[in-house]
Amino acid sequence: MVSCLAVLASLCLNAQTVTERDWHWTDLKNGIRTACLQDTLWGQPRYIAVVEYDPRIYGTFLLDAEREKAESTNVLAARAGARGAINGSYFDMKELTPVTFFSLKGNVLGETSPEEGFRTDGLVAIKDRKGHKVSIQAFDSAKRNRIAARNHAVLAAGPLLLKKGRRLTAEDEGGFETGLHPRSVIGKDAEGKIWMIAVDGRLGGNAVGMSISMLTTLCEQLGLVDALNLDGGGSTQLWTSVQGTLNHPSDNRTFDREGGRRVPNIIYFK
Repeated sequence: MVSCLAVLASLCLNAQTVTERDWHWTDLKNGIRTACLQDTLWGQPRYIAVVEYDPRIYGTFLLDAEREKAESTNVLAARAGARGAINGSYFDMKELTPVTFFSLKGNVLGETSPEEGFRTDGLVAIKDRKGHKVSIQAFDSAKRNRIAARNHAVLAAGPLLLKKGRRLTAEDEGGFETGLHPRSVIGKDAEGKIWMIAVDGRLGGNAVGMSISMLTTLCEQLGLVDALNLDGGGSTQLWTSVQGTLNHPSDNRTFDREGGRRVPNIIYFK
């Protein structure tokens, strides 16, 4: 059950919805749009960056970077010739290896660790090699081999925020969901457009981050019907080939574009 605090927070934001605020949209043409919003939400400063693109025009892909090739999202995306990209799912920061289920071309590259099971309840699945058939689904570890066999690429993450317009998240007591952190999301709207969202945090008076409940409300107000939380924190980075990094990665504790963290996988389109 969503807590009273979450309901009050939602009502507070609904007094002036996200879509009514002063977004700065850029049309990159050919089915790609980006936007950013720097505003006071839930009584604190927040910065949000989004990319919206048409999967009928662009293919969506997963990139696996072996440990020695791991780099920040912008570097990995540029190497892949991407038009846009966001960081992937959770990983071991020392070993730079995935700790959630990850498969490419039917080959399993990562399994969900026991420590990640509490939040890894969703996945992004790319069914075809050209990357045009993208879905966000619930993750059932018992069916992981079947899921891998039926899709060109699969990456598990979580929590799953929205499915078919239904809100799925509830606050926990451990701090991961209730805490204010940088967050990353991949989602789809009712028209089938794919959205990548980065919410900045840990940047003092510029951006404090969001809880999972706030993040879900944000996705609802942007018109998403399916939405999956990805790795967040210092990993949060959103990039396009035209504009570069759109958000402010937090690892350098500075409100600039330079704090990108090395990650072992990303989601990109081209």
